[in-house]
Amino acid sequence: MTENEAQQELAFIKKVMEDSRRIIAYDGKDFTFWGILVTVGMVLMYVNIVFQFHISSMVLWGSFIGTGWIFSIVRGFTHHRKQRVKTFASSVISSVWLSCGIVMTLIGFVLNPVGAIKGWAILPLIALVLGIGYFITSVIIPTRWIRYSAFGWWIGGILIAAYPGQYMSLAFAGMMICFQIIPGIILQRQYRNQFAEAPL
Repeated sequence: MTENEAQQELAFIKKVMEDSRRIIAYDGKDFTFWGILVTVGMVLMYVNIVFQFHISSMVLWGSFIGTGWIFSIVRGFTHHRKQRVKTFASSVISSVWLSCGIVMTLIGFVLNPVGAIKGWAILPLIALVLGIGYFITSVIIPTRWIRYSAFGWWIGGILIAAYPGQYMSLAFAGMMICFQIIPGIILQRQYRNQFAEAPL
């Protein structure tokens, strides 16, 4: 391969990525919905522990995570069906968050019940997985809040692992607000201001 051919291929790849970013039309509603859902769940879990209501955590989170999965699946079908152009970037983002969602679900509903991890380790591990998802997403959607969120999740995951206790759920709720709900709102604003005019 000559130097000229290599430059042409790099230019083509760059153009494809730029086009994908321009028409990705990601509105951030999934971030916001999941952020609010998990934040409410974390607050309820804290109340459940402090006031000893003895509500099963599996029942509590089964209902919340089940609701989230139903929302994502339904929205995935309806949202992607409206897009006349499917981009490589949007496929990458969908695949990244689908895989992260599966891993986080397995951490909470499989690894802990079978005894592979302790209950207090669920939230730190999920935070680390979320950091991976946000970091990859920040490459596709170059928004600084998304990149900041990745490092926020990693640092927060280490901190709550180092200081486990009954306040972990409240700390995680705060992380959800800062590193998921706020980025989701920012993406929604960007979508309305810029992406809404792009052809889908």
